[in-house]
Amino acid sequence: MPSTRLASTRWLFAAIILCTGFPGIRSADATVATDSEMRTAHSWADAPATPPLTFIPLTPYSRDNTEWIAWQFHDPEVNQGTVQAFRRETCDESTATVKLAGLDPDAQYEITPIDGAGTTTHSGRDLLDAGLTVSVPDRPGAAVLTYRRVIAWPGLQESLQTITDQELMDYVAHLADDAMQGRAMNTPGGRAAGDFLAAEFKSLGLRPAAPHDCYVQDCGQGCRNILGLLPGSDPTLVEETVLVCAHYDHVGVRQVRGSDTAVVFNGANDNASGVAAVLELAEALAGLPKPPRRPILFALWDGEERGFVGSRFFIDHPTVALDRITGVVNLDMIGRVVDNQLIIWGTGTAKPWRDIVTASNAGPQLDIDMRPFTLALSDHKPFVDRGIPAILACSGSFPELHRPTDDVELLNPDGMRRSTQLVQGIVCELANRRDRLAFLEAARTDIECDPQRTADDRRPAPRAAPR
Repeated sequence: MPSTRLASTRWLFAAIILCTGFPGIRSADATVATDSEMRTAHSWADAPATPPLTFIPLTPYSRDNTEWIAWQFHDPEVNQGTVQAFRRETCDESTATVKLAGLDPDAQYEITPIDGAGTTTHSGRDLLDAGLTVSVPDRPGAAVLTYRRVIAWPGLQESLQTITDQELMDYVAHLADDAMQGRAMNTPGGRAAGDFLAAEFKSLGLRPAAPHDCYVQDCGQGCRNILGLLPGSDPTLVEETVLVCAHYDHVGVRQVRGSDTAVVFNGANDNASGVAAVLELAEALAGLPKPPRRPILFALWDGEERGFVGSRFFIDHPTVALDRITGVVNLDMIGRVVDNQLIIWGTGTAKPWRDIVTASNAGPQLDIDMRPFTLALSDHKPFVDRGIPAILACSGSFPELHRPTDDVELLNPDGMRRSTQLVQGIVCELANRRDRLAFLEAARTDIECDPQRTADDRRPAPRAAPR
């Protein structure tokens, strides 16, 4: 199962160094810089890299180097890696400063010794220009450190803690109550849900983002989108909007096959869970001591179950400039996290998505299955069709999908909370990064209709050897 953790074989090799010894390094006394080590280091540098890992020497590799030897393994797709530094027996200096390479100068990085002896945070600019100080008291001796990019913004860590299991579950319980009658589009239950959500946006301090200074965008056919805006703090980015969305409608009241009795399909996971997450995100981001640079539009779509009626109407009648949308994050069914896994579809719509998702996962520590292709079954799809970078966060299919048993008692509140916290990091990064995401044109046709298919499933089978 793909994960954002350090899963490459070379990352694993870096850890094995400490356990079994590098060629010429014994785990007890760490004899350094034998001919074997030099040959191995050069072979790592010259060998074809396991994509996308990059080997970067940080000091000269030669017998004439009698002081420190250091190198870096960097994964540019997810902006993390390891640094290995070796103090030679002839070296009198117990510390060395090594300048890292390949980092984002505008980002923040957590540096952690592989023995777990404390984590420090540094700017990419400092690590590139001033360097990282490494200390090894013994000679010969070695130090191995890992680094990863993290999302940083004033008050972000504190605001993450305002997203709670209880508040998420309270929202889901309200929306998935029988009184909402399954929230189908153009029904009393659907209208009641929309009215409730508009009132919540107002109470959270969001500005009306629909026409006529309203929270409700009338799409016709009884379809109503709910739109609220958190203004940005940078006047030069006022038109560069981040879009966070979820559909609030479900399938309403239906007869169950084989029965004459109509029952309510409450749709707790589909998609009261995603709506609850959007409300918690709005509260958390509105409470930051310094507002994000770009405005954030929170959109709750109606009519998804009827074929994306609300989101398609918004595309045709936008209330923000579509060509200035920085990125779209769609939440659909995040309440049934199993085995700690969350799926992110659409990371191939823009190059930075993998890096952003990985950095945002530093706290939640979910096992992220990042799928580059776009799943065609939710409201992000119309945006991809228009060339707008968009991802979908989802805990995957589940047995009660579109059945009356999709109830709140089956949700995983811890997984839902951590998924919401992950998305907050993603949204905060989109709102504050230097540049908007650039759409990758190949994503327009990289579409999948089967939610069960993974990236591995879609790879072509190897050709049979010719006879």
